Amino acid sequence: MPLYKSKYVIHVIVLIAFALRAISYFYFSKEILPDSLEYLQSGRELWANGKTGANDMMPLYPLFISLSDYLFGWPLLDVVISSLTVYFVYGIADEIGKNHSISLLAGVLYAIWPMSIFYSGAILTESLFVFLFLGGFYAAYHKRLLWCCIFWVLSILTRPVFDLLYPILIVVFFYEEGWVKSLKSLAIYFFAFVIMLTPWWIHNYQKYGSFVKLNLGLGYVLYEGNHLQNHDGGPAPFSGKEPYDPSETNPIKIDQKLKSAAVEIIKNDPIRFLKMAWKKFFRLWNPFPNHESYKGLFTALAVGIPALFIYAGALFLWLRPIEKRGF
Repeated sequence: MPLYKSKYVIHVIVLIAFALRAISYFYFSKEILPDSLEYLQSGRELWANGKTGANDMMPLYPLFISLSDYLFGWPLLDVVISSLTVYFVYGIADEIGKNHSISLLAGVLYAIWPMSIFYSGAILTESLFVFLFLGGFYAAYHKRLLWCCIFWVLSILTRPVFDLLYPILIVVFFYEEGWVKSLKSLAIYFFAFVIMLTPWWIHNYQKYGSFVKLNLGLGYVLYEGNHLQNHDGGPAPFSGKEPYDPSETNPIKIDQKLKSAAVEIIKNDPIRFLKMAWKKFFRLWNPFPNHESYKGLFTALAVGIPALFIYAGALFLWLRPIEKRGF
């Protein structure tokens, strides 16, 4: 039997993924980003007294990465979780394509993908979030509803970007078993959501004196992305131009002011809003690095070429007739 057909090959790929990520962390630049320092600080605060001073973070990643820092002195847990994601990539590809060789190729590509390797040591939420996000899909494809709910709710506790999408996905994945099954699945999802977020809601109520469902980052992000000093859709500081009284200290009121100001800007110039949305879309899906520090030719090629292959493969799969998507 050819080696690539062995059921143990995927384990070897995961070990290779781990080795690449560990080597990358120890032998290449380990610049600590401002966000990374905030995650570590927030996690230490949560472990120490059950409360964080940060208003724009969810709790899971700060707890996760500060535990790794305390136990190992480096983001070993990030490296492990990023390596284990190869299993989910392989499993999802196998479920979609029903082709062992193609599934292994998908696992290899994720194992060696430069951005995945970079994020595994960057002390940012991406590695944990991707693991949980894909874990939910893997469970959904295998009709394991409870695990699907757990993975996706944990991903919300890491980054709440798909909070509104997950209920729709639950219905989509379980609709084939009938509407009654879909509604029951949705009820189970919301039950898991309430149970798992209740400690965070208690934290927020004790901190703010009122109910806060997720965090207070929406106002900042919405205003940052639309204020008039932002010209490229990327991060744009607006210090000194805040749309609220400088003496205001209530985080909830500040968040509301930022959201209101952003909405007003959008209403006053919807054409500009659409142009900015396009710039943000391009930044998000740009196969080449956006940050000036990573615009060298080698980095651009190392990151951009694999991304272009991924985009081409996704487009090829999407354009194929449904009945032929099993390769």
